[in-house]
Amino acid sequence: MSTEPADAAAARPATVCLPYSLAEVDDAGQVSCLFFVTLSNVTDPDACTDDPSRYPGLSAATSTVLSEVKVDQHAAYLQDAGAVDLSMFTTCVLDQVLPARFVDGTCHDNAGTDAGDQGWCYVTADGACPRSIQFTPMALPAGGILSTLQCIDPGSQFASDVDAGD
Repeated sequence: MSTEPADAAAARPATVCLPYSLAEVDDAGQVSCLFFVTLSNVTDPDACTDDPSRYPGLSAATSTVLSEVKVDQHAAYLQDAGAVDLSMFTTCVLDQVLPARFVDGTCHDNAGTDAGDQGWCYVTADGACPRSIQFTPMALPAGGILSTLQCIDPGSQFASDVDAGD
């Protein structure tokens, strides 16, 4: 798990090249990864879904998944004396934008606000970077957002819990 600060649209990376391929789990382009966004200074667990116009592309994590993320966040805090305990803040799932919603082969320039238009996407064969993660313009709200990408084995019990909605 990696945690990196991201602040405002100006800090939104255009492309994050990956050294490996992500396993697509269906014909629509869904991958077995979840992108978590921790909203610094937000402690309301309903913030992920209360106002879609404020946080487009965010949804609530299932209790099983959220519990695991919070354990990891707290463990990271205990290992770094100067760190902030991210487990105290609201963590949401950043939705994956599927290829059917791409504009010109990527989600990077998606301006739509309908469900499925904002979030992150996995892009293959994009010029100099054959495998990448990209973000839509409104995916990472300003205000000290911290993000983590976790990919899981689609056959694992954890993946079954994610698919079951808990």
